[in-house]
Amino acid sequence: MLFALAMNFALAVLLVFMNVGVAGAEPLRATMTATAEEGGYGRLVLTFPERSLLPQYDALVANNVLRVTFHEPIDVDVGDVPARLGDFVSIARQDPDGMAVRFALIRDLRINTMEAGEKLFIDLLPSGWDGPPPRLPDSVIEELAKRAEAALKKARALEQARLRGQTEPKVDLRIGSHPTFTRLSFQWNIAFDSAFIREEDIVRVTFNHDASLDLSDLRAHLPPGIVDATSFADDGKLKFLLRLGEGVNVRAFREDNAYVVDVTPDRENGDPINQLIDAELAPPVSPDARDVVETTGRPARDSGEEKTAGQTPKAQPEAKLSHRTGQSTSGKRKAADGSKSAEPVAANAAAKTPQSAGNGEGKGHNPDERDVSGEPVPSAIDLTALENAKRSNVLREVNPESPPEDYGEDARRFVGAEARRIGNTVRVVFPFSEPVSSAIFRRYQSIWLVFDTDDPVDIRGMRSVLGESAEEVEIEEFEGWQSVRIDLAKNALATVAAEDGNWILTLGETIVEPSRPLQIKRNVRNDGGTILHVPIKEPQHVRRLKDPFVGDEIVAVTAFGPSRGLIKPQAFVELDALMSAHGVALRKKAEYLDVKIDGDAVRIEGPRGLHLSNEHLQQGTRILETIIDPDQPGQINLGALMTASTPDFLTRAKNLQFKIASTPEGERRGPRMDLARFYLAHGLAQESLAMMHLAAEDDPAIERDASFNLMLGAAQILAGRPKVAENHLNRPELRNSPDAAVWQTIASATLSKWNEARLTYPRGSAVIGNYPVSVENEFNLSAAETLVESNDFGEASQVLSEVDPSAVSPGQAARYDLLRGRIADASGRSREALTSFDLVRRSIDRPHAAEAAYRSLRIRYRDGEIGTSEAIEQLAGLATSWRGDETELKTLRLLSKLQVKQGNYRAAFESMKAAVLADPDSPTTRLLQEDMNAVFASLYLDGKANGMDPVEALALFYDFRELTPVGHRGDAMVRHLASRLISVDLLEQAAELLQHQVENRLKGAARAQIAADLGVVHLMNGKPEETLRVLNRTRQAQLPRTLTRQRNIVEARALTESGRPDLALEIVRNMRGEDVERLRADTYWAAGRFRDAGEQLEEMSGSRWGDNVPLSDRERSDVLRAAVAYSLAEDQFSLDRLRTKFAPKMADGPQGKAFEVATRPINDRGVEFLSVADSLEQVDSLDIFLSEYQRKYLRPAAGQLVARSGKKREVTGEAKDVIGPAAAAGDSGGATAAPQG
Repeated sequence: MLFALAMNFALAVLLVFMNVGVAGAEPLRATMTATAEEGGYGRLVLTFPERSLLPQYDALVANNVLRVTFHEPIDVDVGDVPARLGDFVSIARQDPDGMAVRFALIRDLRINTMEAGEKLFIDLLPSGWDGPPPRLPDSVIEELAKRAEAALKKARALEQARLRGQTEPKVDLRIGSHPTFTRLSFQWNIAFDSAFIREEDIVRVTFNHDASLDLSDLRAHLPPGIVDATSFADDGKLKFLLRLGEGVNVRAFREDNAYVVDVTPDRENGDPINQLIDAELAPPVSPDARDVVETTGRPARDSGEEKTAGQTPKAQPEAKLSHRTGQSTSGKRKAADGSKSAEPVAANAAAKTPQSAGNGEGKGHNPDERDVSGEPVPSAIDLTALENAKRSNVLREVNPESPPEDYGEDARRFVGAEARRIGNTVRVVFPFSEPVSSAIFRRYQSIWLVFDTDDPVDIRGMRSVLGESAEEVEIEEFEGWQSVRIDLAKNALATVAAEDGNWILTLGETIVEPSRPLQIKRNVRNDGGTILHVPIKEPQHVRRLKDPFVGDEIVAVTAFGPSRGLIKPQAFVELDALMSAHGVALRKKAEYLDVKIDGDAVRIEGPRGLHLSNEHLQQGTRILETIIDPDQPGQINLGALMTASTPDFLTRAKNLQFKIASTPEGERRGPRMDLARFYLAHGLAQESLAMMHLAAEDDPAIERDASFNLMLGAAQILAGRPKVAENHLNRPELRNSPDAAVWQTIASATLSKWNEARLTYPRGSAVIGNYPVSVENEFNLSAAETLVESNDFGEASQVLSEVDPSAVSPGQAARYDLLRGRIADASGRSREALTSFDLVRRSIDRPHAAEAAYRSLRIRYRDGEIGTSEAIEQLAGLATSWRGDETELKTLRLLSKLQVKQGNYRAAFESMKAAVLADPDSPTTRLLQEDMNAVFASLYLDGKANGMDPVEALALFYDFRELTPVGHRGDAMVRHLASRLISVDLLEQAAELLQHQVENRLKGAARAQIAADLGVVHLMNGKPEETLRVLNRTRQAQLPRTLTRQRNIVEARALTESGRPDLALEIVRNMRGEDVERLRADTYWAAGRFRDAGEQLEEMSGSRWGDNVPLSDRERSDVLRAAVAYSLAEDQFSLDRLRTKFAPKMADGPQGKAFEVATRPINDRGVEFLSVADSLEQVDSLDIFLSEYQRKYLRPAAGQLVARSGKKREVTGEAKDVIGPAAAAGDSGGATAAPQG
């Protein structure tokens, strides 16, 4: 009776306190022992070492077969049971699914089962057994008793631990003083929670336990930066409060069972001079005096002199605060005023220790205290007011280690400037969460962006992408708005656009999307005063900024998109209107100027009106009164040197030459420069250069002269050498020269440097009237072309109207008509544009004729006058007939786009190659390369090449493989192409592609993954040894679990194919999954282990024999193979079991007859059985493996993977009828099991 009670209690306690885990997919590990007992019975003991209790089971005997069934799979070896119990058991087997073990009994036997913890005892008793069943062994009973006692002890220990959890909480405050900060450590004896909050100078720490906190030491010796401290209990919680001095920093954190608060005073608030004076005036310290921590908030600095400990001066402490008077007693400055003020210090050296002032009742006295009653002191902590504020949610309990409550909102409102560089163009996107009004303008080399938002903007990405293009990128924040300033290192054009709440800034050589122009208009007030106003829809705010370089004030007016700005600067008496891409920006010259928003306009006025003139109001600042002095550095007046006729020219030239000849050597610099200037005015560039070189030989110092370099640059431009001219025109002394700006504009436009030409054009236009008509026309044509390239067609038309058509050369006439056509096309007048282009096409100027032909073709195709095929034919002819400049590149780009549209990818890529050969550094070439890179990626990544012939797709890839993108996209492209090649039996080519990736491009896990695919291709090609070699060369540790599984499956299959099945089984021994189980079955079959193969195939079918769902073709094939395997292994016991399970379901299918033949008694096998076995041999298991591998691990391709022979093996005739059509075709069938293990 006592034993039964102990057993029941032990089992109950074990159920409560011990880990009774049930494995999921993994079978339970068990051991089986069998013994023949002396009483004439046999005993089977099934032990589960990883369990505390037995899993659910059923045991019964039917037809002399003992079946022990479990509700979950187990893994047990019963192979030696027949040898140990030969008088009782003839055969012992475990079902393939692990759900049962079966024992074939020799005679009629009774069974008796007993449970003992994790052991199951099964006694095999003779049918005539009389008396009680055998008992458990004594050792087992003793073990159960020990477990029961241990369970009782464990229960008592848990109860005691629960009671100990009611221990009274205690907290100790430890104070640590350091040179720069003070540490307060709250040491708890139990686990605790805390909350921290700081509101201005008040810090509160709340603990979730009510405990007594001793603050006497802290309050008696307040550390630097702490004004007062207190603690109290509230609602079962301990609350600790600190009042801090000005500029004190606090941080808090947990450390084991302690909560740490670090108080760091502001080290910048100390007065080191007065501290040194106090130290020198301080009296010697008495040995009985108590050390007082200095409360100045700044550690004493080392004077740099060597002193002994006794000689080191001691700084005097500040007085404690008074809760009653609210006054401070810090008197360091008074101590430094004279020796008399320091005498009382010595007199009070023996005063008593100060008392705590925490109750606010009185004021403690420090023996070293000075009289500073007149100085104000922070008041004490008002606990009542503090608690009222707490209850009104003014102060909140937060954890300093947790993010603030509005952290998610702050993160959502965070704006990260997204910058990207494309060639020489930088595109910056400010992705605001909602529309934001802004102003974007330029002043000198700085671009300003003003945003009406306080959302934080991160400009680190801009700095990184701009790199050397910008000297500095700064952001300045104000209340409700902020500004970003970009200081450019070199000239660049800025355009801005607004899209879906985002502001997009583009810096480069061209204007991508021009801003809508704003106009400055003149109005008259009622009092007769003149004002300026700028019409702009819905202006928002007037912002004032300070230019850090000049120091003056800039007024900016913001507005919402789209972009609208002042496209050129204008100067007035009281203000300058700055060039802006969006909004309005002004520089005030007069303090009385008033800028305000007036409806849909910006109003600019003064108290008595503005000083405006009609001329400047209409023409802006392009017409300036410039005084030209021929001898002034940087100024040349060529217009005054022009002659009216040829005789006058010859007469003037002879006079200048005679003057040179009559001048002594060494003094000819001036006459030679006069002749050079005369030649330059008449366009004789080479003659002018010759004279200037002779002048430089006479006087080398002239090469540093500004006027000489200006003339030399102008002559080089007229000689057709603009790059050489830039070296002379870009000298620092010519930076602000308007004459240099004339030639810089011409040179930059010739070199297609449109941004630089756009910046120099306004300065050059001020003096262009002093130049000959030929130079003036060249300048205006260059300026107009610059404005057209910048998409400023309105101003381009105005500048083009200043060209005198009667005085232009044939080349200038072609440029004039070409620009006129481009402006007409941009304005929507296509017919007018075509007329102008046709004029240029018939001119003798070949370069401009070619460009006109290109633009004419583009318009005709765009307007539908010609089709794609005709456009391609004409563009190809133009690309062949004209080469060597930007027109060829633009023609090739348009041609490649049309060829892609027509599906002629090879021709499009060839056009790209021709452009790269012509000018690889051109922006047009780079854009063409980006276009073709995208097309190439679309072909082999998006599946567009699937419609092409596989051989053609492979040839196209090989011919233009330099277009393969770097990184994972390029690797995915190669893998996709390899799958396509595999699908059409091009195994060698696929292997070559993947081999190149493995050996040259990939590293790490990506290399290991592609190596697995390459191994599969070698398997398909009948080269398992190559598969093993590739896998061994790419083996590495710490791969992702899925990839490791994939490589193991491929390696195991290769080992099987190469005749090493034992190694293959070892690799997949601990792996699970449908693909692994099928691989294991194939390996058993290849090794001739037919019984193991049959059990593996039967296990794959699981409990499908017991449900109502018909078997799939693949499942029928597996069951049939299992039957053949059992028959070949001569395992009649397993064959009978399989027939009993699956005979009803197999009888309904096409394999019913074959299954009946395969499951006949082994002694009755005949010719029909051999026919069934031969039909199964015709199905190559490698085909099924490859199909499964592709389905699980490879990207789907256009077709199935093929077998190692290069073609699928045909299964026809009787064999196909026997095994079924799906099995013959390698159909996977059934559901896909998730990989495990």
